[in-house]
Amino acid sequence: HAAGTLRPRPLGPAAVASEAAEAAFIESAEMQVVRVRLDELDSVSSVRVLLPRDVRSADERHRVLKSALEVLRRFDGHAPLLDAKDDLGVTDPTYYKAQRKAEALDSRIASDRYAVLTAEHMAAHSAQAALASQLEETRATLKASRESVMGEELKCMRRVLRRLGHTNSDNVIELKGRIACEVSTADELLITELIFTGSLAELSAEQVVSL
Repeated sequence: HAAGTLRPRPLGPAAVASEAAEAAFIESAEMQVVRVRLDELDSVSSVRVLLPRDVRSADERHRVLKSALEVLRRFDGHAPLLDAKDDLGVTDPTYYKAQRKAEALDSRIASDRYAVLTAEHMAAHSAQAALASQLEETRATLKASRESVMGEELKCMRRVLRRLGHTNSDNVIELKGRIACEVSTADELLITELIFTGSLAELSAEQVVSL
C-alpha cells in the first residue's frame, strides 16, 4: 500500500515458507474486498474458507488471511484445485480433450527458454509503444506548427498580390497575375511591374535581354 495505491501480493508457498515469513506476510499485508470479473480468475481451489458475516473491519479481513495461510500450510504451499470429475462430476469427453490440450500447451510454454523473458519483453514492447505514440504526437505537433507558419505566410503573400493587382478581393487571379505566371526568368513580380508601368517600352530587344 504505497501512495494510496494498492499493489496485489501473491499468496503462495513463499508466504508459508517459515513461521517468520508467515508472520512478516501477515504484518505487511493489507486485506481488501475487491470485485473481479469471472474471466480474471486463473483457477479455483476445492478448499472452501468460511468468511465472516461482515468483512468491513480490518480484523475480520485479517482472519480470512490467516485462514488462507492455514490452508497453504496444510497443503505444502499449494492449495488443491477444483477437479472437474471428482468435485463437479463433469463427464463430457470434449471437456477433457480440451483440458489435455491446454495442459500440453502450458507444458510447452513452461519449457520454452523464452518464456522467462516474456515479462521483460512485454515491458520493452510497452516502452517502445509509448515512445512510438510520443513520436507520432510530436510529429503531429510539428506538422500543425508548420501549417500554422505556412498559413500566416500564405496570408501575407495573398495580401501583397492583392495590393499589386495580381488578384482581386476574392483572390481570383487577374490579367496582371496571369502574365506574372508566364514569366520564367528573374523576379516575376518585378518584371511584371516593369511591363505594366511601360518601363520597357523604350528599350530595344537587346537592352531588354541584357536587363
